[in-house]
Amino acid sequence: MDINGFSCTVHVETRSLSSAEQADQAWQLSLRMIQAYLKTVTTFRSTPIYKPLSECSPELPS
Repeated sequence: MDINGFSCTVHVETRSLSSAEQADQAWQLSLRMIQAYLKTVTTFRSTPIYKPLSECSPELPS
């Protein structure tokens, strides 16, 4: 899957959980939910309206 420019931050609140095991389970469930959602994302192909700036080029200088 080639999704350029997508990023995501996940915050899982675990302070109210009584054990590290419960915190880990909450984290694992969250990851499975995100994974299920990302599998549904449609990739759109189009021509960019702007060229990338040269200083943002992924190519390394010689």
